[in-house]
Amino acid sequence: MVFSFIKSKRVFKKVFEDGRFIKGKNISLKYISGGSDKIEFGMVVPQKKIPLAVNRNLIRRRIKFLIRQKSFIDTKRIPIGFYLLIYSARTVLPYEKIKDSVLLAFSRVYRDT
Repeated sequence: MVFSFIKSKRVFKKVFEDGRFIKGKNISLKYISGGSDKIEFGMVVPQKKIPLAVNRNLIRRRIKFLIRQKSFIDTKRIPIGFYLLIYSARTVLPYEKIKDSVLLAFSRVYRDT
């Protein structure tokens, strides 16, 4: 399965407007099934919740590292499409808590499909 990251503002806007929403404690997920030939990820770390750019970049790096580890999700059960991870905690979480939050959100996607 091929993973990539969303770069287009148009795709971000489409996922925000039309995507299905799964609320999590620390990370929420918006997604659209289909529309692509691979699984594409995007991430949002709001400046309102994490004001320092250094900390926002740290969180983005942790999420990217998690996504690049191909074993973190079951690629046979997740539909191809666009996935937007929205960081909703007010503090910088350690890698393990971010990983648990992402896995919980994707387990809900598995149940949804």
